[in-house]
Amino acid sequence: MSNVDPGQASPMLTSVSAAAKERAQRHYQRAIDRLKMRNTNTAVQELREAIEADPTTSDYHALLAKIHLDKGLVSLAKVNLRQALKLNPNDAIAQECQKKLEAQAVPATPPPASDLGTRLKNFLNRKL
Repeated sequence: MSNVDPGQASPMLTSVSAAAKERAQRHYQRAIDRLKMRNTNTAVQELREAIEADPTTSDYHALLAKIHLDKGLVSLAKVNLRQALKLNPNDAIAQECQKKLEAQAVPATPPPASDLGTRLKNFLNRKL
């Protein structure tokens, strides 16, 4: 039976966690550098590495969402945006992405039934 208090993290876990956070931060910084050089594919890979090392930092998810949104990959952007906002609802980049997505969301309204009926009737009359 272990004598470790469940409320305390073991020193080994603490150092691994700190090392993982440090590694993630290095990947994040490299991603920013790659973006400055307009190398988005490498930046995406660096952000994925950062998230793998430390999935609890909203900055990584938010920046990845922004890149995906800028590339027109809306579904991927939404996934990362959701996670960023879950981790930090006040993340500035995530909020900016949220506003962009909301501005793009135009409700798809079907034509009024009478208009559709009229068009269908006209189409059929032309074919007969």
